[in-house]
Amino acid sequence: MGSFQQLKQLTRGNALFLIIILGIGGTFQNGYHITGLSSPSPYIQRFINSSWYDRYEEPPPPQTVTMIWSLIVSMYAVGGLFGAISVKLFSGRFGRKKAMISNSIISIAAAGVMLASKQAKSYEMIIVARILYGFSAGLGSSTHVMYLGEIAPIKIRGAVTLTSATFFSLGKLFGQFFGLSEILGREDLWNFVLCVPAFCSLVQVLVLPFLPEAPRYLFIEKGDEKACKKALQSLWGQGDYEQEMDEMLAEQAAIDAAPPKTPLQLLRDRTV
Repeated sequence: MGSFQQLKQLTRGNALFLIIILGIGGTFQNGYHITGLSSPSPYIQRFINSSWYDRYEEPPPPQTVTMIWSLIVSMYAVGGLFGAISVKLFSGRFGRKKAMISNSIISIAAAGVMLASKQAKSYEMIIVARILYGFSAGLGSSTHVMYLGEIAPIKIRGAVTLTSATFFSLGKLFGQFFGLSEILGREDLWNFVLCVPAFCSLVQVLVLPFLPEAPRYLFIEKGDEKACKKALQSLWGQGDYEQEMDEMLAEQAAIDAAPPKTPLQLLRDRTV
């Protein structure tokens, strides 16, 4: 009964709106970039050929085109790795909300580089944009899930955090949709296909500052009980939320009681 009441409160406060805003700037971006590169791939490879010819006045060797294309594809994963390991730095130093805003700014910057690459006839700029997109996806996906977990009461945390998977799937769907030749999947628009998520990032940059910070971050990491309660009321409607705050303290006590593991210890732990 308590979880049902809390689900109903989604529409009373800012929680549902925040979940949507986080989604379009979080895992949606990762899903989109996974499928979004498929349809423009022949146009990008032709662009590599023409850029090389304009620069050196001779066609590139086939293996060179393959190598450059491989870099364009794989550098997204490299950027994602660095983005994922930067989550603690960004979310701990700036908070969950500012980390997501910073992440969206990186995504918008990547889109600017991608758009300019065609005019500049530079395949190197495509590689740089893909690294930035990857970094943004790695940082945004993890921070997105962290933020969701910290705005949700324990009883419905699973339902709330599961929305990250929904937005990931929507991102993959939209990546294929915008890649259709009837939409943006044409040779003259291939760079625009890869910049669509930047519009979602722009929405997040404009809207997120007006939405509350993660209550758990405010209470546990900042020690601001008043701000935490205000954020909870903004998200879930009016209430004292003493029980939820006590649960945050209990969770933190359990975390503090368990000694931290290094990555090597974690890999050696048979229980995981």
